[in-house]
Amino acid sequence: MTRNGSKIKNKPKIILIGVGNSGTKLLGELIHALLKKQGFPLYYYEPLYWSGTNGEKNIKLNLQAINEHNNFPLFPTSNIDWPWLDKFIENLEGVAKFIRLGSRIEKLKSHPVSIIWITRELYSYLASMQKNFPRCLPDAGWHHRPGKYDDFKRLKKIYKNFDLRSQEQFRVEVEAAWWHLHNSQMLRHLDLKTMIHIRYEDLCLEPAKWINKISKFINIPFSRFELFPDIQPPPERDITLSPRNIRMIESIAGDLNRKLYPQIKL
Repeated sequence: MTRNGSKIKNKPKIILIGVGNSGTKLLGELIHALLKKQGFPLYYYEPLYWSGTNGEKNIKLNLQAINEHNNFPLFPTSNIDWPWLDKFIENLEGVAKFIRLGSRIEKLKSHPVSIIWITRELYSYLASMQKNFPRCLPDAGWHHRPGKYDDFKRLKKIYKNFDLRSQEQFRVEVEAAWWHLHNSQMLRHLDLKTMIHIRYEDLCLEPAKWINKISKFINIPFSRFELFPDIQPPPERDITLSPRNIRMIESIAGDLNRKLYPQIKL
């Protein structure tokens, strides 16, 4: 297959994996712009929660996929699969954003897809979550998606030493557990030739450099087109935490945060 006179022969099949508020939207839009210049306009938006192509436009909540996501084990075996995954990847043309797929990375290893993993420094991520998703109902807790979206029972089996009550000061620890769960599993598979790791902070500071690296990884031509003027450096880690929060967060995810961000100090 050739698009716009280029030598691109195959449909690009790109899976963007991150935890919510880790820069997936920004990176997805940048990759989408690369693909669009080559005649590949489709951007699939979070098929685990939403159905639709074309980014955030005209998307609808995908209730069936949410149900499958909630009933799918955090660490699947080879005997378990999503019925729609093979067909979805077969038809994929462009980039799909999968939030919270990190713990299920095993399910993508046998598929012909390019995997782009993006991370955001732990406390910057928590600050962004606290800022963007404040308490929405009196009993909803710190996060914007309480209850069925959070797999509390399964998280409790993995992280046995923290509380799952819905008050804000405890929910921040749950978000740290999700950050650790997915990013730790992705790190285990970083040697995959089909995967590249991008840090959100690096992308914000040097977008041209990192988009150039991604373009080589996905075999899409890159030129310094006007993509980058509106990209801002990541905000400061402005977050309200109690001493108890910090102790628990550090026990859950501190080691991984320092491994991914060795230059960061709390």
